[in-house]
Amino acid sequence: MDLIESTKICYSKFLDADGRANQSEYWWFYLVGVVNGLLILLLSSVSESLAVVLLIVAVVSIPPHLTAMIRRLHDTNHSGLWVFLLLVPFGIFVVIYWLILSGDEGANSYGGVPVGLI
Repeated sequence: MDLIESTKICYSKFLDADGRANQSEYWWFYLVGVVNGLLILLLSSVSESLAVVLLIVAVVSIPPHLTAMIRRLHDTNHSGLWVFLLLVPFGIFVVIYWLILSGDEGANSYGGVPVGLI
């Protein structure tokens, strides 16, 4: 799975937290978010109007990023409710650990094996 395909999948599943997301799908989409954030920082000093547009894109991207994270947690057989651990100090380290783990090789309680495994 490449960057474009991953971005299309994650935006098409805008509010769909069902199923599983493999590592490449999640991390390519995460990279898109990081690049967008860096562009906001860089362009905010150059053009305020362009930075506002990118900020709107970033805010609109929050739900797809959360649902992609939930589907990634499903791939490691963890409930999507664990995203609330991000609200607890140091909880981000536990969630990141689960996001880095390889997904279950077979079907788990959240669905079959996602396509495009790396």
